[in-house]
Amino acid sequence: MGKLLTTVAVSVLVLSITFFTIGYKILPGVAPKGESIGTGIETLRVDPATGAVTATLP
Repeated sequence: MGKLLTTVAVSVLVLSITFFTIGYKILPGVAPKGESIGTGIETLRVDPATGAVTATLP
């Protein structure tokens, strides 16, 4: 069960990064390049217990 949760958490994290990267390319000028993932997101955390991804916007 723990392995499944880890897999889900990693999948969600990868999808989140991909989504925000694509969003950044579609909407240029949202944030200076090099800031976090270059998306304007300051922090992107995964809760190990639930696999929930929390993004904190500036």
